[in-house]
Amino acid sequence: MSRERSTIDTWEIHVNYGQGWEHECTEFTFADGRAQARTYRENCVYPIRVVRKRMKKSDLQPGEEARILKQILDNTSRRAVKRLRDMK
Repeated sequence: MSRERSTIDTWEIHVNYGQGWEHECTEFTFADGRAQARTYRENCVYPIRVVRKRMKKSDLQPGEEARILKQILDNTSRRAVKRLRDMK
């Protein structure tokens, strides 16, 4: 029996405006993170990077976890969906 994860993976978009890396936004799926980074690269002349972070589920607001999981399930492959269901 596997244990329940206490964190979720998130992807942060960082931009370097010349004074160090600044966190711009957080996405909850890798595909959304890549798409957002692509948008930033097309519209911004500054360096962009995507950084994977882990967020504690206890830091989420009530009901936010369900919204995030729904967003993840809507945008992921079948293999990832199976992994997420096993995570519960």
